[in-house]
Amino acid sequence: MTERERHILPKGPGASEDPLPALMANMHDAEDDEDDYELKAVKFVGVVFDKDEYKKGEAELNRFLEKGYMVIKDFQTSSGIVVSLGKFENRRRDDES
Repeated sequence: MTERERHILPKGPGASEDPLPALMANMHDAEDDEDDYELKAVKFVGVVFDKDEYKKGEAELNRFLEKGYMVIKDFQTSSGIVVSLGKFENRRRDDES
């Protein structure tokens, strides 16, 4: 253990030499959050890399982002990109209503 690591670890009576158990107790499992959301809609938006055409795809993409869609993945094509978007809803919030 380096001097710097010793400096940031808790000190005093009852302080554990191994900080991992204390850190693990405070960690939040990201997989639990994924179970709380359900994919409700999917959209694919093409953005053509052309100086006159890219604004149309850009505007469409921004409209969907403003409506709450999230980017899932983008795919490069020979003429631009296709962006896959998803709209997710919170299952817990819907179940509690």
